[in-house]
Amino acid sequence: MDYNIIYHPKIKTDDIPHITSSDCDLIQRAIEQRLVFDPLKYGFPLRWGLKGYRKLRVVDYRVIYQIANNE
Repeated sequence: MDYNIIYHPKIKTDDIPHITSSDCDLIQRAIEQRLVFDPLKYGFPLRWGLKGYRKLRVVDYRVIYQIANNE
């Protein structure tokens, strides 16, 4: 089953100026190639205050996401 990716409205590459454009491309590619097809396989569940969210490590960054139905 494919999942729909919905980005948080505040996420923009302009908001995170210290990330290089090549790292931004890697992050976007990881989201679109991994999380669209199987977000449970590639991400790890978070605990405590972030319970219900998952993380995906890309380069030196973490993508924090939540799965709701097929989104």
